[in-house]
Amino acid sequence: MLSQLTEETGIGTHPDVPERRLVVAWQDPAARTYHKVGYLEVFEGPKFRFSYDTEAVAELENFEPFPNFPDEPYIYESSELFPFFNNRVISKKRPEYSTLLRAVALGEEASPIEILERSGGARETDTIQVFAVPEADGSGIVDVVFPAHGVRYVEGADERIAQLQKGDPLEFRDDPENKYNPDALLVVSGEPLGWVPDFLLPAARSLKTDFGAYRLAVEAANGPGVPFHFRLLCRLTVEDAGDWDPNSL
Repeated sequence: MLSQLTEETGIGTHPDVPERRLVVAWQDPAARTYHKVGYLEVFEGPKFRFSYDTEAVAELENFEPFPNFPDEPYIYESSELFPFFNNRVISKKRPEYSTLLRAVALGEEASPIEILERSGGARETDTIQVFAVPEADGSGIVDVVFPAHGVRYVEGADERIAQLQKGDPLEFRDDPENKYNPDALLVVSGEPLGWVPDFLLPAARSLKTDFGAYRLAVEAANGPGVPFHFRLLCRLTVEDAGDWDPNSL
């Protein structure tokens, strides 16, 4: 059942604490860059909530509210995963279902929200992606998995990724000559493989410089048999990050 709450905006206005919190990102068709536009939250029950980040979308000239969520000031709730997001979960009816789950380093027991979080929910028909918000656990460790973007545009990346194994070390590298975003961060293993998603850049830059030791490693490396957005999954682990504020993303 879907409901619209009051015109209160923002995140954290409800006393419940979400079990999972995902960033919903939209790609500007003109600039080709991804931007945070809202949050999908999962609560015990289960209960699902979607809300726009009204400050973020106010700065996006080309953004229009999603047809399923037409009113920006509202917070939407449902006892089931919204169809807008459920339709982005890899379907068990697809013959390549097991292959795609392995590509994102998940087992057959994974829940729809876990699959959505890990796969990013990308579709050929639009430019929406969904990713986990980096959060510190009780030990002050941030552990987040994200896909390398733009693999198809890096010459030789496919061949290099095919030689990688889970756990292999990766590095960040500045990309100041990037014509789309001079603040871009490359993901490299000796040579470039792809980029950190634009909307995760502030988090990645902060987590790698403002806290304890960090490690960037391969979570999953896949060949041409899977879509480009599944080719390389990266895991960023940061120690002594208990003061990290996930609301800064």
